[in-house]
Amino acid sequence: MDTNYDDGLARASPESVGISSADISAFLDDLEKSGVEVHTFMLYRAGSVVAEGSWWPYRADRPHMMHSATKSFLSVAVGLAIEEGFFQLDTKVVDIFPEQAASATTEISANRAAMTVEDLLTQTSGHAHGVSGGQWRSITTSWIVEFFKLPVVHTPGTKFVYTSATSFLLSAIISRTTGMPVREFLEPRFCQPMGIKLLAWDVGPDSICSGGNGISCLPSDFMKLGILLLQKGKWNGKQILPESWTVAATTSQRGNPYGYHWWTSPEGPYWASGFFGQMCYVFPEHDTVLVTTSAVPHDENDSRAYVEGVTTLSGAKLHHGYEYSSMRVVATAAWVKSDTLQIVLQFVESAFRDTITVRFFDKNGSTFAQLDRSVNVNSFKTQRPPLFGAVLRTGKELASPELKAVMDAAKTTMRFSTSGSTVGELLDHPAARAILEQGMPGMMQDARIDKARMFTLDLIMRHAGLTGEDLARINKKLAAIGASE
Repeated sequence: MDTNYDDGLARASPESVGISSADISAFLDDLEKSGVEVHTFMLYRAGSVVAEGSWWPYRADRPHMMHSATKSFLSVAVGLAIEEGFFQLDTKVVDIFPEQAASATTEISANRAAMTVEDLLTQTSGHAHGVSGGQWRSITTSWIVEFFKLPVVHTPGTKFVYTSATSFLLSAIISRTTGMPVREFLEPRFCQPMGIKLLAWDVGPDSICSGGNGISCLPSDFMKLGILLLQKGKWNGKQILPESWTVAATTSQRGNPYGYHWWTSPEGPYWASGFFGQMCYVFPEHDTVLVTTSAVPHDENDSRAYVEGVTTLSGAKLHHGYEYSSMRVVATAAWVKSDTLQIVLQFVESAFRDTITVRFFDKNGSTFAQLDRSVNVNSFKTQRPPLFGAVLRTGKELASPELKAVMDAAKTTMRFSTSGSTVGELLDHPAARAILEQGMPGMMQDARIDKARMFTLDLIMRHAGLTGEDLARINKKLAAIGASE
């Protein structure tokens, strides 16, 4: 951590606010024993941060990608916009976007016409299935039109379906009604008063912030969000966010474990939650906030040299759809075998760690190479198809039977799993499909399975009615396919 870094939050010892340092140490020991990877954590109680830490190469002064925890920042923006009269909870969505609604569908159904801002906030929009944050990232045309293409099969307000599509439209509503992107709208109302300086937010088509994801900020900025809600909208004695909004946002709405883009529980705690472990837990009864970002701990036994820099390497397919023109990384490379070079890229402002392995081999006097690339976590598959190359001497090596044989062999040794293969790959392979039909017959009859082709089975397990035990059984059978082919 940069010791000169000042986030504006007070510090105190754990004991001064009634917390045992030994209990905090035990908590961290439990994390290490369980194998849970943590990038950073901060613990706040009774007005001060009482414990914090970061694991190399992550630091307190380095922004981190928050994924769906972004939705809870968006909740603040919606509350402020409503307070200023730009729209209301009962405002009809089609009234804000009449032209996009008309262009996306031949008929505005009664359900679509009834959908309100509050339906979007409570994830009860009436949609049949959710849209992942990574699903629209490659679409360059209007995401508003994409939203209105989604069938509204349920009466809005009656069925909870978690989706980033509703969050995007809330962002678009703020842009349409205020005349500025939500990040710009938040700057004087939220960021400046709270000393938040490094909060960045992705924009999609039409310069609209992605809404349900896309924020990168400091762990302390994430903490400030939790503290603001804990203090019922006050910051340094000033009411930043209406108290009534903070109560409604963090209270279960419509019988679901969800408020206004905050997760809730009957016991009182509420939290912002982002994919891969970005969490801000608020415990009102204990005047406490706990923030974590997911991590890759530094291996003290790793003797390889690491270099920090910037890469322009494309990553969307392995990085939940995120694509940046450049990303800061900590990288290392080593010859793990005499013929195999391994490169590790830790994207230090995100959860992603890529491993690139290049194996060189000779056949009949020609030199070839196979490149494999994988990632530690993803909502899509975690490994890309292998790439092959050759040292050109005669100019015919890329068309040689030797290289073709290697490429064919790579295809036949494909390994299947619920985390490393997409649903589409499993469905398209006869033996793998048979395993799915046996292990999840109900889902196989559901039309939604075809819409999940780009994702892994691990990601959609809850929607498919699967448990961890079910996945283990399916994986055992899938592994047998790979071993037998």
